[in-house]
Amino acid sequence: MMLRSWRVEALNFELYLANGKGQMKKIAVVFLAVIISCIVMGCRKHFQWISPAGVSENQTYTDRAECMAMSRSGGGGHRTIQPVDNSSFSQSFASSYNNAAAAADNADQKTIFDNCMMGRGYRKVKEE
Repeated sequence: MMLRSWRVEALNFELYLANGKGQMKKIAVVFLAVIISCIVMGCRKHFQWISPAGVSENQTYTDRAECMAMSRSGGGGHRTIQPVDNSSFSQSFASSYNNAAAAADNADQKTIFDNCMMGRGYRKVKEE
């Protein structure tokens, strides 16, 4: 009777360790993701637009608004797709494709905005 009880306790302890390790892996992955995100956000370059000589602050706001409107109307040329069925592969593929398309649209909009501002004589300088 004592031997059987010992085996049950040993199995319970192994399950406890296995579950604990799985939980620790999840915590470690989340922690690592948070650290990497903080590093990436901290390493982002911050820029500001310097207006040409003789341009008022109101004109700068107007130019920024017009360039922003132009960039939003010019992007968005990538089409999105829908999952073919309810399989996890199909949904994952469609989601990944749509995220990549959205990122490309965002990059296109940024390029259009930057080109518009530079075309109006503004200079983009890195903030320190």
